[in-house]
Amino acid sequence: MTIEVLGTVRQDASFVAQTLQARDGEHPAFVAAVREVIGHWRFLPAVDDASCTATDAPARLFVTFAGSAAAPSISITRPAATPRTIPRVTDLFNRMRRPSFTGLIEGRVLVLSLIDPDGVSRAVSVRYSSAPGRFDRAVLDHARRTLVDWAPPNPTAAVCTQREYRMCLDPADRHAADVVRHPVCDEPGAGR
Repeated sequence: MTIEVLGTVRQDASFVAQTLQARDGEHPAFVAAVREVIGHWRFLPAVDDASCTATDAPARLFVTFAGSAAAPSISITRPAATPRTIPRVTDLFNRMRRPSFTGLIEGRVLVLSLIDPDGVSRAVSVRYSSAPGRFDRAVLDHARRTLVDWAPPNPTAAVCTQREYRMCLDPADRHAADVVRHPVCDEPGAGR
């Protein structure tokens, strides 16, 4: 049983469904089950390269129910991504120290930056965050103050780039309930 879902991935990563339809006949219980959880789904939003911000975009995905009552299986496809080349950037100089958080927290924020050829962020915005909104302000403040090292594809124009910030526990501090390493963790367990 497959349910086709047509809708919109919003700029805040939420998903709004316009239509839900069973692909092989009438199955109202399955459609109702998908409708019940759809408001909790989050997907990576599209990017408007001109403004370097997340934007609403139409999406189509499928929810497949298989198996039996004893061994059910559910799979969900992701909306097709728009292919784009994102130049790689590396933090070069932080004008102020990185923000710090306390508490046992983990999260991820994807930041869009419109970067001038000289490495200065002209504009920054959040493309996606997990947990939503928890780290956005601190990460955006950091991204605004950071110069980047890169080879701009066009040395005379600003380019939209994406950087990932990860907040994760420092394994050395797991005994301390209020210490968290921030903001970039290359790999869980990596050194400071």
